[in-house]
Amino acid sequence: MWPLKKKKKPVRKGRKKADVSSHAARRPATGRTSKSARSKSASARNRRTGNKRSAQYKDLRRRILGWRDRFSEARSWLQVGALVVTVLVVYVGWAGGTFSRFGDWTSQQVERSVVAVGLSIRQVRVEGRNKTDLEAVRTAIAIEPGSSILHYDLESARARLERLDWVDEAQVIRFLPKTIHVVLIERSPVALWQFEQKHYLIDRTGFVIGAYRGEGYFDLPLLVGAGAAEHSAELLNVLERREKVSDLIVASIRVGDRRWNLRLSNGMEIQLPAEGMETALDRVIDWDEEYGVLSGPYAENVRAIDFRLGDRAFFRMKDETGDHLRSVDTDT
Repeated sequence: MWPLKKKKKPVRKGRKKADVSSHAARRPATGRTSKSARSKSASARNRRTGNKRSAQYKDLRRRILGWRDRFSEARSWLQVGALVVTVLVVYVGWAGGTFSRFGDWTSQQVERSVVAVGLSIRQVRVEGRNKTDLEAVRTAIAIEPGSSILHYDLESARARLERLDWVDEAQVIRFLPKTIHVVLIERSPVALWQFEQKHYLIDRTGFVIGAYRGEGYFDLPLLVGAGAAEHSAELLNVLERREKVSDLIVASIRVGDRRWNLRLSNGMEIQLPAEGMETALDRVIDWDEEYGVLSGPYAENVRAIDFRLGDRAFFRMKDETGDHLRSVDTDT
């Protein structure tokens, strides 16, 4: 027998074969896939919550910093206001004589108010001190740490500093809110003064700085005798312009508190007149250039040049038999 053929089912028109893959994609996820989606959703919610909290924290921190800045600014203005009020109170009190009527108690209260706003002495700077004793400076300025800087008497401190031996000039400056600055200009020694077997340092004005204790200054000119310090400025000014003589001087001796004798390194002595010593020294320089009376061969025979008479000069000569005088007209 012939095998029977299986009949094919007729295909209806208008229907298409279903897409399995598309159908599978549209099928809702079940089991493990559903849990993962929920986890991702929770993470997203947590991130949104964290971002929101971070923004709130930053906003709160910004507000706190703003409050702090406004508080600091307000405090600064309060301090400035307190300072202005204090200064006005001090000025009005001094100008109207209120403090004198209220007495010391009112002054103390004002000083405490000044200190309370930060105007107190906390620092002292000293500039230019070299030879002046530091303890003497501290005593002279007489500053009590923490006291009112507005009540400190600058002029009295300056006067006390200028009474110190080494101080020629002084300045005391107030730098608000807490610093006192001291500037010292010290004296410069220009000569040694020998009097009654003691030596002293003197400046160009003849002021006696203090006793000489051998601390250097070996090249300073030596002045000897009573009144030498007071009249030193005139002599030093004259000699400064006549180096040919000043370089040879060993000592300048004040005689009778009215004139000078100049002792030279070659043993010669120039006896100057009471008046006109510039003219006498100029004549000596001229004679040295012409005859060598200071440094030439002729100087070995001269013991002294005497100008005490003014119009004539006497040369005290040296020879084997002793000294003898020769007079020279100072106009020649």
